[in-house]
Amino acid sequence: MPPAIILLNPKFTDWSDETDEQYEGCLSFFGLRGLVLRPLKITVETSDLSGEPVTTARERGLARLD
Repeated sequence: MPPAIILLNPKFTDWSDETDEQYEGCLSFFGLRGLVLRPLKITVETSDLSGEPVTTARERGLARLD
């Protein structure tokens, strides 16, 4: 199993102009779905468990999940 992705106090600092549109479901209202436009690449600044800053670039599926 891959390690968990931990995002403490995430701040999106950059994102691509290139986007992707896919259906996503609502976590509050089950069965509700809609097309959502998201960037294909993002840069996220977070803190690790000891409070140190971490900058991570994500692409495609992981960019969509963050």
